[in-house]
Amino acid sequence: MKNLNYYPFERNKFFYGKLLTVADFELEQKYMNDKRRFLNRYLFGSGVICGLSTYSVDDSSIMIESGAAIDGSGREIAVYESIIRKLSGIDGYEASSGTVLYLCVEYSEELSDPVYSIAHTLGDATGSSSEFNRVKESFHLFITDKEPEPLPYSLIDDFITRKVIFSNKDITVTQSVPCIISGSGPFNVNVDIVKHTPEQDFSFEYIINTPYFNTQDGSETIRVVFDDLQAGLPGKHTLTYTLTPPGGTPTEASIAVVPQSLKFKVQKGLPALSAAISFDIAVSQEDLYQMIEQKYFSVSMEEASVSKQNSPIYLSRIEIFRSSTAYIIESLKPMPFNQYVYNPQISHLKTRLGCFFPSLAKDSPAPDASPMPCTERNEAASLPAGEPSSSSGIVEIPLGFNPRPKQKFYSEEIMHGLGKGPVTIIMGIESSSVNEMLFRGNFTTYGNPEIFQGSEHGSGLPSCEIAAMNYEERGTFVVGIKLLEAPSALYLKIKWHAVKRPGAPSASPASRQDICLFVKPNTIVVAPRETTYFKPIFYNTGETPCNWTVVEENGGTVAPNGEYTAPNREGVYEINVQSISNPDLKASAFVVVKEKGAS
Repeated sequence: MKNLNYYPFERNKFFYGKLLTVADFELEQKYMNDKRRFLNRYLFGSGVICGLSTYSVDDSSIMIESGAAIDGSGREIAVYESIIRKLSGIDGYEASSGTVLYLCVEYSEELSDPVYSIAHTLGDATGSSSEFNRVKESFHLFITDKEPEPLPYSLIDDFITRKVIFSNKDITVTQSVPCIISGSGPFNVNVDIVKHTPEQDFSFEYIINTPYFNTQDGSETIRVVFDDLQAGLPGKHTLTYTLTPPGGTPTEASIAVVPQSLKFKVQKGLPALSAAISFDIAVSQEDLYQMIEQKYFSVSMEEASVSKQNSPIYLSRIEIFRSSTAYIIESLKPMPFNQYVYNPQISHLKTRLGCFFPSLAKDSPAPDASPMPCTERNEAASLPAGEPSSSSGIVEIPLGFNPRPKQKFYSEEIMHGLGKGPVTIIMGIESSSVNEMLFRGNFTTYGNPEIFQGSEHGSGLPSCEIAAMNYEERGTFVVGIKLLEAPSALYLKIKWHAVKRPGAPSASPASRQDICLFVKPNTIVVAPRETTYFKPIFYNTGETPCNWTVVEENGGTVAPNGEYTAPNREGVYEINVQSISNPDLKASAFVVVKEKGAS
């Protein structure tokens, strides 16, 4: 039943002796379905209710977990069991041509259970004597390379103004600004950067004049700067800037992009802005949440019904490397446009958890359904007062052959994992002698081991001094050792503890989840025996030495500096890179080895 006009509602009136026809029974089904879908559509909206998570099984297959969703027309989509599909076997793959694809699911119906029908044979020119007895509600998976089209009307458009600053075939820069604000509270200006060609690097900057508002540094201008190499992440990026209305702000204000300020640092010859792009902002003294509620409940049914009734649910964004005969799944991002149904159960769960997590007990706005929400998380700030956030680890520092007194040795840069800002680092020398550990077990000496020499607690460790250099802006530190006497060991094991207390100032906090490692290029095509270079890109942390490996046997060789030499045979090979100081930081790239000119 693909009817999308749910009202006016009309149902059967039964009475004794009424002659019931097929139309009467169909009307009864239509009434019940329309009522249910009407409520789904206006009370809950569209999106995933539960499940439907997607995963990359291997280089060519994906898995879709069981789950349920509601489409834009209020129709239920149910996937009863998890399924695994080859990407090339899903509808729409052959018609797509890009390297960025979207996996979508939509409501579907199919006729089933054919039965014998006497009435059907009388008027059927084909002579068929069967008719379908059931309508099976199902789902349809398909691939598209197009993003969802914007709604002709969305409630968020009454509060947020979005304008494109610059767009071409390689990149789109969009700026989003609230069009109505509370007169006393700060608000954010978001700049979204979408790269259509991930292999192309972009660097640009422009200036926003904010004559009626103050930035965090107290000025009246925002300098938007984007450097793709520093960002390190492919695909989409969001830059967030905070403005605050000073006292005496007029009821009508604006901010504007200065056209002459748009500059591209890497690409030359790109057109500049011909005119200023202005964003009007209404300043109100009313409570923001009250304004949102008033606007929400004042929307008429005609306005609320303007939605993408046939819009599918976008389950994942898939980046692939494709040739004329094959493809490789490079990355998969579930729910790229955050199409979820936020029901009362979520609010109830947050209320119950608010007894344990004070941050959840506070009133907060409903989650924004924008494609790229910008959030920051500070792990230390979420801890109970007085409880430190800490991490620890061990680093081995080689002393070389024939080390001498007063000689100094240093570790590589170590990431402590507590984000940027000041931390306290405590270090000690861990026992490295097998004989000592057999008799005493593991022990760590904090301070100069010379103090214990000649006593029953003597460890045999050399007399030395230890220091640490903390790089607050990078969230890393370096350990240094100065020998005061010649050691007998070839290396020293330094056990370190990093402590960061809640409320400690932070230059630009970054959670552990924000620290990433990428490889550039991510995918490359080379000829047999050809040499190329891979570069590790560190995001939110300083550069550290890495281990490079080739997954496949006889898949070529890779040197510690990222120099890769292809094997004699053609094929697709995976290159893995892993940070030495933080083994959790790892990434991979793919090499396609084939003869020049081969298709």
